[in-house]
Amino acid sequence: MKTTLQLFILTLCSAALFAACHRDLHCPAFPDHIADYYPYQLGDTLKFTNQKNDTVMDFVIINWYKTEVHTIDGNSDGACGCSYGFYTSLHDDINIEVIISANVKYTAYPHMNLDMGKSHFSVRNADKKLDSLPFGNPIVFEDTTRRIVVVYGQGITEIQDKTTDYLWTKK
Repeated sequence: MKTTLQLFILTLCSAALFAACHRDLHCPAFPDHIADYYPYQLGDTLKFTNQKNDTVMDFVIINWYKTEVHTIDGNSDGACGCSYGFYTSLHDDINIEVIISANVKYTAYPHMNLDMGKSHFSVRNADKKLDSLPFGNPIVFEDTTRRIVVVYGQGITEIQDKTTDYLWTKK
């Protein structure tokens, strides 16, 4: 009787351990309302003109991605991460790359990176909120060489080159 009970308990514990170790985690897609900071698609052209209206900068979206609903192995770190991003073609040896990522399953800090040429910008939402507009509106990225304005629902609306004092606005 004791051996049968021990065998039963061992079998039950083994089954529970096996089930716990082999479960899948179902992860949500990247939230559409956050992707709307940059309402672009693959192939879109971002056009900017300078204040004299005599020069146009074109950036074509050549890579675009957004995480869809997905399943990860329960044996992984359990991070249901998701991301949205794109990068553009070159214009005068400068391109634009944007990555927004978050761990939506556990509401980790969403963060956004924007790179343009040698300028690298990053912003985090310390409140861990994915509802409403986690990065505010508008977002202004600024360093010693550039100032970039992003307006929710419109994308990048201004690029200022501080070395030439040119202001490029969305066309």
